[in-house]
Amino acid sequence: MTIRQLEEYTVNLAGLPQLRAKVTNWFNDYNNRQQQYAKLQDQTAGQKMHDLSPLKEKLQALRTQQEKSNVIFGRMQRDLTEYEQVYTQVKQLWESFKHNETQQRFIHQLVEAVAGNNRDHHLSLERFVLQHYLEQVLQVANERLPHLLQDRYYFTLSSEESKYRKTTGLQINVFDEFVGTERSVSTLSGGEGFIASLTLALALGEVIQSQHGGPQVEALFIDEGFDSLDIGALNNVLDSIRIIEGQNRLIGMISHVEGMEEEIPNQLQVIQENGRSHIRYMIDGVIQS
Repeated sequence: MTIRQLEEYTVNLAGLPQLRAKVTNWFNDYNNRQQQYAKLQDQTAGQKMHDLSPLKEKLQALRTQQEKSNVIFGRMQRDLTEYEQVYTQVKQLWESFKHNETQQRFIHQLVEAVAGNNRDHHLSLERFVLQHYLEQVLQVANERLPHLLQDRYYFTLSSEESKYRKTTGLQINVFDEFVGTERSVSTLSGGEGFIASLTLALALGEVIQSQHGGPQVEALFIDEGFDSLDIGALNNVLDSIRIIEGQNRLIGMISHVEGMEEEIPNQLQVIQENGRSHIRYMIDGVIQS
């Protein structure tokens, strides 16, 4: 034995107490487990092993049923996707049909008018075309009129024959939501009539601009009529005008109503002094020198 081998054995002998402690702990743990095992044997003595076959069969049946359900669910998902695609196609076809139906109805009415077969209302071709555009104007006007008149009125085109043949088919009525009846616009009060006229003028400008090649109506001047409005109606009209001005359009209002001065920041004032008149500008509420 060499000195190096002797040194290695000496090092190993230094760790011998730790190895003995580990062995002792292992034997103690082994004995404890043996005792636990003996207790468990005593507790289960005489007991029979349960037959797990029925449970295994039920488990297998459930797994089989789950697989079938997954197959059915997958098929239903595919069907749902196909139904959604069909629904989308049908919806597109329906929208196209409605659009074509509207065009066909208009063409049919136009043909009847040109052929002179519209004897029920005695509409000339000129009035037929005017009626078509008037319907567009009323449709646009009805987007504003309810707001300005507390959701009470909306425009309709009269279907009655006028005693003046030249106005047949071009008479405008209003439907009164409060009483549920239709009546002529001539029955509106002064303030209501002013708002109705303003709404129609604004709608006419929008329809004209919407036509291909139509002129750009960039400015609209309103002369008087504001004194016939109460405070609530006046505020509604001013709110509507502000919205229109926000769409790059100029609205000029000619009025002597003093209360409007506070609501309009940009003004061109006509001042009378010493029997003469001169013009004064106000921009953003500041009088310009």
